[in-house]
Amino acid sequence: MLPSRNAAITLYKQDRETGEFPLEKIDGETFEECTAKLRKQYGSGGYEIITKRKVREGGVLGLFIRKKCELTYRLTQDRVFRSNFPPADAGGRNRDFEQAKQDLLKGLTGDKRPNPDIIELAKLIERKFDTLGARLDSRESAAGPDRDTVPVIHGIEDLLEANEFTAAVRKKIAGRLKSELTLEQLGDETGVHARVRDWIAAMVRTVPAAEPAAPESMGKKPRVIALVGPTGEGKTTTLIKMAAQARKGNKLCLITIDNIRGGATDQFETYAKAMDVPSVNAKSAEEVQRVVSGGEGKFDILFIDTAGCGAFDFETMGKTRQMLELKGIKPEVFLVVSASKKTSDLTAIMGNYDTFKYQAVIVTKLDETPRIGNVISALAEKDKPVAYVTTGQSIKQIKAAEPEDFLQKLSDMKGGDL
Repeated sequence: MLPSRNAAITLYKQDRETGEFPLEKIDGETFEECTAKLRKQYGSGGYEIITKRKVREGGVLGLFIRKKCELTYRLTQDRVFRSNFPPADAGGRNRDFEQAKQDLLKGLTGDKRPNPDIIELAKLIERKFDTLGARLDSRESAAGPDRDTVPVIHGIEDLLEANEFTAAVRKKIAGRLKSELTLEQLGDETGVHARVRDWIAAMVRTVPAAEPAAPESMGKKPRVIALVGPTGEGKTTTLIKMAAQARKGNKLCLITIDNIRGGATDQFETYAKAMDVPSVNAKSAEEVQRVVSGGEGKFDILFIDTAGCGAFDFETMGKTRQMLELKGIKPEVFLVVSASKKTSDLTAIMGNYDTFKYQAVIVTKLDETPRIGNVISALAEKDKPVAYVTTGQSIKQIKAAEPEDFLQKLSDMKGGDL
């Protein structure tokens, strides 16, 4: 006959008809406590959690109600486990097990003098049992605490999804929380949020490459800055903003090679006259080269505005790239993208515009979107730095990018900052 459930050894078997193990329940003050009880009883594997729920018990007229957590679980393989064992004594032997063994031997032999062969068998079983227990304890210790059910980790994953971070970024951050933080640290929600904030900030690489250098550092050759990107991203407006900032202490020239968009040249010339700087409408690579070569010793910085084209318009990209291949001078190229685009569009743009070998990204229209996880995810996936951010149409609404420009857009969906 099999030992009872309250005996020192319990045998769990599959149901012959359904092929499944019976459902069991375990409760505690928290889900972490329930999981800890499971691991203490069964080790680090061999069972699956079916449901998790919070239950109410007790109470009179709606008062003194106690809440607790309950897990429903099922074993996943035939196993023999130690069950309901009190702690071992100082000698390492469990007194209840020893008594159960002696009672079993007496029952088998029918007298008070056990058969020597049965005694040897009992000792062998005991040694095997102790070895199994040691292995289970070792596996549990090596595996460490179970963090899969820690509420704050699931909360962070939901928060990141609400802020439009990609699944890859959410998985990476959740993995770091599980592997790098202790259970005690995970219990500090404010600390966890601060840690995640730091990790997100580290994903935003910034460079000062777009900042104009002092004229004397450039020698006789002018500095050439070109902006590229799809139509409608705000390239022309951004170029004018950059020129306005660089105007103080520098002699500038504005060049447009956008001969596709109707009215683009008139708009460009209007901006140039407002700033009182010369402008040129170049229709070929040779014209661009003449302006740049003629600017030696005459201009400190030349800004080039290019025609917009789609992320997959490789023909227009190729023509634009040829017009930027200058002899004797390597232009500093920056890719302009809008913060309101979805992640897949941003990654396609950043990847396909690699043909220009741009130094960094300029993120425009940061004020036009309530979520910024899409931009951070794309920058991280393509490993691109960001140089500038813009937040409106005013010439002054542009600044060198900082991680905080992106972090302040993050929300935990409860009205507070992450």
